[in-house]
Amino acid sequence: MSQRKTNGADDISVYGTSIEDNVVGTWFARVGVLALLIGAAFGYRYAVDQGLIDPAARVTLGAVSGFALIGWGHIARRREWINFAHALSAGGVAMLYLSVLAAQFTFDLISPAQALTLLSGVALLSAWLAIGYDSLPLAIMATLGGFMNPYFMATDDPIAAMTYVVGVDLGVVCLAFYKRWASLNKLALAGTVVITVIVAPQASVVEGLGFTSVLWILFTVIPFVQATREDRNVGPIDAGLEAAVAFLYLGAGLYFLDPSGPVERGIFALVAGGIYALFAVLAYSDDRTRVPLTVIMAALSVGFITLAAPLIADGPVVHLIWAVEGAVLLYIGGVMDDVLARSAAAALIVVGLIGTVDTMAAYVPDRLLVTPTSVAIGAQVAVLYLTAWLVSRSGDDEWQRPITQAVLVTASVLTLGWLTQEARFEVIRRVHVAEIYATTQFVLSAVWLSYSTALLVAGVAFKQRWARYLGLAIFGFTLMKMVTVDLWQLEILQRTIAFVGLGVLMIGCSFMYNRFRELIVGTDG
Repeated sequence: MSQRKTNGADDISVYGTSIEDNVVGTWFARVGVLALLIGAAFGYRYAVDQGLIDPAARVTLGAVSGFALIGWGHIARRREWINFAHALSAGGVAMLYLSVLAAQFTFDLISPAQALTLLSGVALLSAWLAIGYDSLPLAIMATLGGFMNPYFMATDDPIAAMTYVVGVDLGVVCLAFYKRWASLNKLALAGTVVITVIVAPQASVVEGLGFTSVLWILFTVIPFVQATREDRNVGPIDAGLEAAVAFLYLGAGLYFLDPSGPVERGIFALVAGGIYALFAVLAYSDDRTRVPLTVIMAALSVGFITLAAPLIADGPVVHLIWAVEGAVLLYIGGVMDDVLARSAAAALIVVGLIGTVDTMAAYVPDRLLVTPTSVAIGAQVAVLYLTAWLVSRSGDDEWQRPITQAVLVTASVLTLGWLTQEARFEVIRRVHVAEIYATTQFVLSAVWLSYSTALLVAGVAFKQRWARYLGLAIFGFTLMKMVTVDLWQLEILQRTIAFVGLGVLMIGCSFMYNRFRELIVGTDG
């Protein structure tokens, strides 16, 4: 940039261009063209009022004026009066648009099909001039003109309108890509939304969802292609565009699938979430798109899948889907060392667990371990164990060990609660009413003792202190229950034998622990 002053007549340069060039050479031309357009409008009005020229002559005069301005702009371009040429050409294109619109809407001189053809020609002319003149304003006019054309199509022919919109979007996106005019993409998105809203009521589910899916993919890949073409990192504005496209597509999908029911909408959201997961992988593979596209794509994937769960299923199956989603996200967060991903994963897992615990407290299984609810709970337990395994292998950070142990403890407690509920209702189904209470107490104690023993064995075998501590806690609670409840329901002789046996067992366990302490404790994991 240069800025110079001379004595007498100052010649101040701003951004390499003098004030005279900016004001007189550029803005005078732009304001002049605008004034010319307004004057032409008043002239038309006066001619109409005075009956000086017929409608056909008025339209012809407007078209001739438009081509004259474009020709004058071409001459100015050859003389390298760049801004002046752009202003004249833009005014000529605007005059042609107005002439065609007046011919169809005001004077009814041409049919809608003829107006569509003529406007398409003007839009193509504007695009050709924009490329040749390297003019963004002309490209914007071409885009606006292109999106005006669907108004001339039959309102009951959504396929034609949407096919045309896809074609215009492809042209605009290619133009924006070739000339690096990113603002055209946003303008095309806005025009697409307007046209889609207009034709949506006449479109079927297949038509509407099919076309919007094509447009969704088109606008979603734009930042990826731009990063490659321009060799630049994707920025927050691109991420914002992706989020806007996602929400618009979600709204379109829910609208078109509304008559179909929640399951179809859930499948739609699930598929979209899976595609966003693929986009996240694609974004992560390139340094130019890794930040922030990976984050926004992963977040959109999580959002769509999370939304899909309650639409596709209900109850424990929803919680299972969220648990699986949380497990995958927690692993990805560990690999990428992303705190946000790990936090979102933890939230999903916790919400799923709360829902599962609520379901487990209320459900009444009619068969042991094979009801749909029971299978879903068992699957979630398995997912929790898998989550712990994945986290333990996602890196070497300090957060892994406490998170792994917390997940394992949670899975163990959930397992015990699940088995307790199954055992309790199995007793109710099989035992006489008068014997239900006593039998239930003994069965629960047996289940808890068996599970605590399994935890202790696992803790010793795999050198896991958390498993031994949890096993001891469950074992101690079970012993207290037996001493205070279970054994008092036996006869005196049976009670005597039980207490003696319990004492021998406790002493024997203590002796074995002291005898093999080094082997049991070793190096805890």
